[in-house]
Amino acid sequence: MGVSYSLENATVWLNGTSLAGHVSEIELPELNFNTIDREGLGDIGVLQLPTRLEELECTLTWTDWNPELAMAAANPWAVAKIQVRAVVGEHTPQGKVADQLLKVDLTGRFLQNQLGTISPNEALDVETMMSCIYVKQVWKNAPMLEIDIQTPTYRVGDVDLLETARALMGR
Repeated sequence: MGVSYSLENATVWLNGTSLAGHVSEIELPELNFNTIDREGLGDIGVLQLPTRLEELECTLTWTDWNPELAMAAANPWAVAKIQVRAVVGEHTPQGKVADQLLKVDLTGRFLQNQLGTISPNEALDVETMMSCIYVKQVWKNAPMLEIDIQTPTYRVGDVDLLETARALMGR
């Protein structure tokens, strides 16, 4: 039986305060890895070996001016916590069968902060970028992905992919 999913709605929280209605879009971090190219005698191609993650950046687009978000975004030294709670519809050939929770937790610092364009009778046009040091994605109450830049931790499901490396480094 084929199951498909549709993102139906979401709410963004900043440091425990709902930003419902204040954020029109949140662009979650993209996972890009730096690589080392290995070309060996006898190989027929280049092997790219992942080394480390590039910056994890999250962008929020505001729908209107919000003082809590403006204050948090103005301080690049303070760490902020963002949580996205998305309702995802679960569909089978028989129709919609359930609503599921997709939750993403982000911790980081706001490093780009537009003050916006102010025009009469027009919506505020502002984007804010946060550099993330922690990302956790949870689907149906089960962890899918967890990244902590400072620990370092990289988990996929229940598997900690850096556990051995941390032990070897004495961390």
